[in-house]
Amino acid sequence: MKTKNNVQKAVTKTFAVVISLVLISITVNAQDFWRSVLKNSSFNAIASAMVDHYPNVNNDEADVAVTGSVTKFESETENPLELESWMTDDSNFSTSFNFKTETESPLQLEDWMTNENTFTTKIFSEEVEKEEPLVLEDWMLVDFLNNIVEKEQPLELESWMIAFDNPVR
Repeated sequence: MKTKNNVQKAVTKTFAVVISLVLISITVNAQDFWRSVLKNSSFNAIASAMVDHYPNVNNDEADVAVTGSVTKFESETENPLELESWMTDDSNFSTSFNFKTETESPLQLEDWMTNENTFTTKIFSEEVEKEEPLVLEDWMLVDFLNNIVEKEQPLELESWMIAFDNPVR
């Protein structure tokens, strides 16, 4: 039974290592796969079309050459920001915290602080703790004697234990 468990553990570990190697090889191949897909796909053509291939031609002519239509963009202007009176008023941005400096009262020396008897303690005790002697009780003897009287039967050697042609399963 123990050998069977060890074999199962070994097979499981081997299977886990094989699966790990397969997954690593798939991820490595997947990187090359996505590179080839992106290189040979229409995304590459779209990206190339968006790049200005005609540096000496104005943008309208390049749009017509690439897309077949003219697209005009107008630049949008923003209104200038105005400074309003509330933005410059300091009362809108000030805090109203009043900070007061705190002073502590001086410490007072009291009588108990100078009394040496207050702080003395005995570190070691001179008393020796005495243990009571152990007592043998009746119930302890009864169990002990019963176990001695009840002797185990000797083991018997059976034929299947020494038969080498018929393995035990």
